[in-house]
Parts: sequence; structure tokens; C-alpha cells
Amino acid sequence: MRKKRMLSKGFPYVLLILFLLGAIMSAGCTQKNVPARGQAQELVIALGEKEVTSLDPYDPRGSSSSWYIQPMLFETLVFDTLKGTEPMLAERWEMSPDGKKWTFHLREGVKFHDGSPLTAEAVKFSIEKSLANKVSGLGARKPPVPVTRVEAADERTVVVHLDKPYGPFLSEIGSVRIISPTSYQGDKFVRPVGTGPWKVASFNPQEMVFTPFEDYWREKPKLSKVTIKCIPDPQARVMALESGEVDVIGVDMQGVEPAAAKSLAASGKYQVMSLHQAYLVALYFNPRAELLKDIRVRQAINYALNREEMVAKLLEGYGVPAKGSVGFDTSIPWTNPDIEGYPYDPEKAKALLKDAGFKGDAPLKLAYEGYRAYHKALAELIQAQLGAVGIKVELNSYESGAFTQILQAGQYDLALIPPYGKREEDPYPYLGMFFFSQGRYKVMEDPQFDRLFMAQLFTADQKEREKLYWALQEVIMKNCPAAFLFHPDRITVLKKDIQGWESYYGFNSLATLWKVYRV
Repeated sequence: MRKKRMLSKGFPYVLLILFLLGAIMSAGCTQKNVPARGQAQELVIALGEKEVTSLDPYDPRGSSSSWYIQPMLFETLVFDTLKGTEPMLAERWEMSPDGKKWTFHLREGVKFHDGSPLTAEAVKFSIEKSLANKVSGLGARKPPVPVTRVEAADERTVVVHLDKPYGPFLSEIGSVRIISPTSYQGDKFVRPVGTGPWKVASFNPQEMVFTPFEDYWREKPKLSKVTIKCIPDPQARVMALESGEVDVIGVDMQGVEPAAAKSLAASGKYQVMSLHQAYLVALYFNPRAELLKDIRVRQAINYALNREEMVAKLLEGYGVPAKGSVGFDTSIPWTNPDIEGYPYDPEKAKALLKDAGFKGDAPLKLAYEGYRAYHKALAELIQAQLGAVGIKVELNSYESGAFTQILQAGQYDLALIPPYGKREEDPYPYLGMFFFSQGRYKVMEDPQFDRLFMAQLFTADQKEREKLYWALQEVIMKNCPAAFLFHPDRITVLKKDIQGWESYYGFNSLATLWKVYRV
């Protein structure tokens, strides 16, 4: 009896404890976007570059390794996505009826890292700084961006004047990082002062530390510290993740090697995110190479290459076979959906080579950058596939600087060149760089392409631009200046407790890091 009375007396306390536990669990389930108590809100990210030489967005050397970090520090007037152009520092804008004047109205309450307000004068300074940059800014574009004058109409209104309508203007203005003039002493860059969600706590070329900007205009970042380490070797990046040295890999164009991503996914210990993208891997033909002057040889190479095998073997399925020079379907803006590309047909390749009188005594020299993920394996697979139809290939691997010199000197027959300037929202810099007669890495010269390219540049009507874009893609396919191979997915691997991560194409993978937290 005594034991029974004790149980009865304790029953209300049991109910109370169960109620309290239930309340705690319920609160945990409803606050999904709140970082867990006790969890250190710090993150270490691996960048697949050798070093970051400068944080100056207008560094005249055009240091690409800093471009991934720039969105953390500096923002733009507008932000381009697959959905279209979204407002950022400009809350709205309008174009004049003649397409020669763009007016941007700045968001109110935005501050720079030094506490000073965002002003039209600072935006004017930034646009003019980009126009003066002949290596990687607006000033590097060929033909030039037709800006004649930038005007600070009042504290929050910026007017950009053009001498003619310019089709990709919003895309171009979206590439201009807004920086405070106090970042410079004269022409010397002294510190990065932007409006972005992060400030630099410490910097050296191999490792950088960032802390939240307390007065960020959207909301203060949830993470208390972000460290970025440069780890150029892809295997070393994976090892750093597995050892716990870093928390995230695959934030840049180097990405994560597909075989490693497959293994990490199978372990069940990580989140593996893959994003179909506009990034395009292609094999470019040197237009001056004697063995490639006959278009039938170039077409034969295209038919001899098995793109499906490349995606399956090299990418482990993390990618899409390419069809043309822009995208694999209309999910990639400006893609001509009528272009079907080259099917794998080795017999047709052999017939074309025979018809062209191709003897194959001398090998074609294939140049590639040795440090880029899977390029060596890709070069070897291309060598094997072309060898199967009677085309000998000699492989030559180069460091980045030497590779650029080889390209500019035309000392190659075939080259795996990264698609410099290949944006998600508007691919015109890439098309101009490779297929325009004035392009830096031109692999063809065609007056019809040049006319179409210039026409789309200086057409403000976007529907008309689309027609021109489709036509110029057909001209590229007719010329056969390259073998477009595949679009590799951007693969990012994160520890499982990381929440709020958003994947973006190009250099914007860290643009929304302010939303990320750990649970």
C-alpha cells in the first residue's frame, strides 16, 4: 500500500516533466532559423586557389582569386540571377525611351563599413573606377561599354549616360562592386570599405578572417566568424574537410572533383549540393593550325567525342552534355533551343577524315592547365576517343601563366580553355572573347558573326537581342571553331550542421553567406 501511494503522489510531477519536455521540443521545432545554443557560429571555407593577392575589386592586375570573396565585402546596384535582375543597392531604376540614359535610385539607410552612408558620389566613383580598369573592369570590354558620363544627380540618384543603347547594360552594371573612396589614398588601395555583410578581421594571401558588419542593411550575419583558406590541391581540400580543418569545399570554379563528391555523399556525413550551370568545358581549335583548317577535320573531331561517356566517367553524372556555345537548354538564358549539337558517331568521323584526306601522321598538340580539376583525365579521354578514329593527340600540361602565353602565341592545335567571361545571365563577354574577330582568345573570324554580335550589343530591346543571340549561335555552329563538351555541375560539400547555404553560379557563391548558421 505504501508503495502504491508514493506512485500516486508522484504522478502529477511526471506529467509536469513530460509537459516541460514537450514544450522544449516544440520550441526547437518551430525555431528552425535560429542558431542552436552552444554551437560555435564559426565557419572555415576552403578556396581552390593558390593565394589571394588583393581585396581591391579594381586591382589593375585583375586578380581573379579575390573575385569569390568580393561579394562578402562589396555589393552591386543590381543582382542578376536566372530569374532576372533583382534590386540590391539600387531599390529601383529606369531606362529612358531612347535607351541612352539609366537612372538608379539608391536604397535608403545603407552604410559603408566605416559608418559613412552610401551616396551617389560613391557609386559614381566605383563605376568610373571600373571603366578605368582595362584588365578586368568595364574598361576591359571589347567593344567598349559606351558610357559617356556618370552623374550624381542628388545624394541617392545616379544617372549613367550612354552614347548609344546598350543591350547588356544591366548585366554590366551588376558587375560593378560599389566601394567607398576612402578605400584608397590617391591611387593606392589601403583597405576594403564596402557595404557588404562582412568586414576583414585579418588578411594574408593564404588565409583570411572575416567578422560580421554590425550595421548591415539587411540583417546582421548569423555567423560570428568566417575563415577562408586557400587550398589549391583538390585532394588536399577533401582531406581538410574530412579531418575537420575546414567545413565547406567547392565554393569556386575549381569545385569538388566528381569522384570525391560521390564518395563524400556515400559516407552520409556531409551535405552534397550540385547545381546545373552555364559553365562550359570545350575543346577549342586553333584557327591557324594547318591540320585543322579543313572544316571536315573539325567536324570529325566533334563526331568522334563521346560526351555522354565524359559526363558518366569524369563527372560521375554531375553534369550535362553540351550542345552549343551557350547552354544545354533554355534553363540557361539566351540558349538557342534549335541547336542539337553533335551526336557521337565515330563512323561518320572516319568518313569525314577520309573525305578530307586526313592522314594523321603528325599528332595534334592538346594544351591544358594541369591544376584544373579533372582536366588531365579529360585530356586523356579525348586522346583515347580521337585515337579510336585515327587522330593522334599529344598532351601538353602547363601552369596557368605559361598556358596563357601558349594561347596568346597560338602555340597549340587543341586547347581546353576555361570559359572566361561565361556569365549565367548574359554570355556576351564570353562570346566576344572567343568568337568575335577582336576577341582576346579568338578561335574564329566571321563577318556575319561580327555583325550579329555588334547588333545585339547595341540593341536595348531584349526580345530583339534574343533573336540576334540565336542567330549568332547558329553561325558559331556553322564555323565549328570548337567541340563543346559538357556543363559540369557546381558541387559544394558542407558539414551536416550548416544551414541556410545557397548555391550560385560564377563568383557569387558567397554572396548570401550572411544567411548561413550552424545548428
